[in-house]
Amino acid sequence: MAIGLKSGRNDIKDRQALLTVNAKVQKLLDRFETEFGSKDCAQLAGYRLEDKEQWKKWVDSGGVKRCNAMLRRTVQVMLDDFLV
Repeated sequence: MAIGLKSGRNDIKDRQALLTVNAKVQKLLDRFETEFGSKDCAQLAGYRLEDKEQWKKWVDSGGVKRCNAMLRRTVQVMLDDFLV
């Protein structure tokens, strides 16, 4: 959404602006996957988070801290490379 707000279209009929934003979003997703090994939350977590016992293991193993670190890194990439 941040990329769309910064680089999006002001005119709903402006297809080129839409394509530009979509390309930026795809580039960010590709960079995320390259850096972290996946775009899939379940693969990144290594646990089935919908299962209460698996979720507890994820929390106990530092999963929240790892996810927060990925989020911080992604926001930094966005600020540095996508929202300039």
